[in-house]
Amino acid sequence: MRERETPITDDYLKSLNNINEAETKDFFYARTKQRLVNEQEQKEWIFPLKPIWMISMLAFLLIVNTLILTQKNVNKQHIKAASIENFAIAYDQNISYY
Repeated sequence: MRERETPITDDYLKSLNNINEAETKDFFYARTKQRLVNEQEQKEWIFPLKPIWMISMLAFLLIVNTLILTQKNVNKQHIKAASIENFAIAYDQNISYY
């Protein structure tokens, strides 16, 4: 049994009956296919460069970060030792390292 249709769906179904197939210009599909082939050929020679570029940049950043972190640790240890010595000198204390 068919359900009762509403006026909105009736209008919609009537509008679908008047739809015609879209027409394209001559050689539309041939030009589109050739454009896709050209884009694919252009991408093929660029793609191998991308992973190499990304890996080299990541390695470079890792090396730079490692150098920066090691320099900060060396500077912190030097400053810490100097501040303890300055504190001891200010209060006339002797520091002896074992």
